[in-house]
Amino acid sequence: MPKPTKPQVRSGVSPPGSLNPHLQVQRRKQRPAGEYVQGILGGGRVLLSQAITLIESTRPEHQQLAQEIINLCLPHSG
Repeated sequence: MPKPTKPQVRSGVSPPGSLNPHLQVQRRKQRPAGEYVQGILGGGRVLLSQAITLIESTRPEHQQLAQEIINLCLPHSG
C-alpha cells in the first residue's frame, strides 16, 4: 500500500477583488431648487424622490437647498 502524502498547496488564480477597478463612481449633479420643484409639479417621481432624500438628509450642505425646495412647494400645497 502506498504511503499517504500530505496535501500540497498549489499556486492558483488569485480571488477577484470586490470592486471593478474600471467602474467609476458617478456623482449626481446637484440641481437648483427650482428644477426639483418643476419636476415635482410635473409628476416626476425621480426628482420627487431626490427632493425627499435632500429634505430628510442630516448633512448641513443639504439643509439650505432642502429649505428652498420646501418654500417653493408650499404655495402649491393647497
